[in-house]
Amino acid sequence: MRDIWKQVILGAFGFVMLASSVHAEESFGWNFNPAKNNEPPSTEPLYVKWLNQYKGYYIGNTDEKELYLTFDNGYENGFTEPILDVLKERNVPAAFFVTGHYVQSEPDLINRMAKEGHIVANHSWSHPHFPDLSDEQIKVELERVEDAYTELTGNAMHYVRPPRGTFNERTLDAALKLGYTHVFWSFAYVDWNTDDQKVSNMRTTK
Repeated sequence: MRDIWKQVILGAFGFVMLASSVHAEESFGWNFNPAKNNEPPSTEPLYVKWLNQYKGYYIGNTDEKELYLTFDNGYENGFTEPILDVLKERNVPAAFFVTGHYVQSEPDLINRMAKEGHIVANHSWSHPHFPDLSDEQIKVELERVEDAYTELTGNAMHYVRPPRGTFNERTLDAALKLGYTHVFWSFAYVDWNTDDQKVSNMRTTK
């Protein structure tokens, strides 16, 4: 009887170890390296390799004078409407990476983004840490957002930005297999820290 219990205990321990190893993958946090003398920023060589392999982007063609303006919209703090007003006034297209919460809570703004020619892209349903999820869980996170967006606007989604900027090679591959192009960034403004803003009221000028 004791030998049987030893087998059961060892079997359970082995299952726990196996389950832990599935979610113990190495996780990477996106970063970019600012350059001097107006040179374009760079990132880690491994990230460049993976982006080339899995068809992702963090910067455009640096031979062209083009800027790709992107916003992460996880929740609304009252600034998106005036931002859309300025973009419309200046005839500037942008990309908005939205969560499930945002699609559900701000349908009018989502519709306006789409109608005014902006890209509305996927930022996951619940903003999880992608490397902790299985491929199937990542699929559910992305498809829930796209399904809600498509129901609202009739449009599809093609681009994704991983929550928290965390990823690994498997998560890049999982999103690509779902038809998504990863889009990271080469410059960022820390607007989420509302207690540490240099300017409280900004307007664009010509």
